[in-house]
Amino acid sequence: MDSKLDRLIGWQQDIINEVRSIQNTLDELRTTTETLMDEQQQLRKENYELRQMLEKNEAETNQIKQEKLLKSFEISNIPVSSDEDLLNIASKICESFGVNLEATDVKEIFRAPSNSSLKSQIPPSIIVKLKSREKKESIMAGKRNSRDLSTRVLGMPNKYPKEYNVYINESMTKRYRYLFKLARDQKRDGKLKYVWFRNGRLLARKTEKSKVKEITSSSVLNDITK
Repeated sequence: MDSKLDRLIGWQQDIINEVRSIQNTLDELRTTTETLMDEQQQLRKENYELRQMLEKNEAETNQIKQEKLLKSFEISNIPVSSDEDLLNIASKICESFGVNLEATDVKEIFRAPSNSSLKSQIPPSIIVKLKSREKKESIMAGKRNSRDLSTRVLGMPNKYPKEYNVYINESMTKRYRYLFKLARDQKRDGKLKYVWFRNGRLLARKTEKSKVKEITSSSVLNDITK
């Protein structure tokens, strides 16, 4: 009996030691888990800060690029024709709403590179780079006061037998084009009342009476439309 009791006591002690070992392991795992959770939280914070910094840098870089386009505008939806005189086209369009555009005003004029996927549907825009921002602003102001602008003002029925609507817009960076599309989608969904681009800035108003907000990133757009 004594021998059996000693064995039982030994087994009991072994079990106690094993339980203690398991408890120690659990404590270590708990400590490790807490440490990992703290590190994960820190990584989330750092990741958020890095995203904010990256977004800020992208916005600043985009603004610098946009400033280089402040003297430029685009004429869209004019079909490409053989031997076309782009300066003459741009001058006649501007003349239709009371602004004289001379060759001396223009630094460079050309067709934008065509998008092969849209080539059969949308003609590439005419890019007009001017020598002064004042001339660009006078053209944009004249355009805003003009309605139903079309190829009819060109007086070239042989080249354009069909009448096409013509659109004039400020030149935008690729990033602003993307943000402008997102903002217009939000407007279509009823989350914004007005969206427009003027003087190198993308602006929006959520309601008729709300303040005008500038959109510099998708996160800013999301904040406005909440």
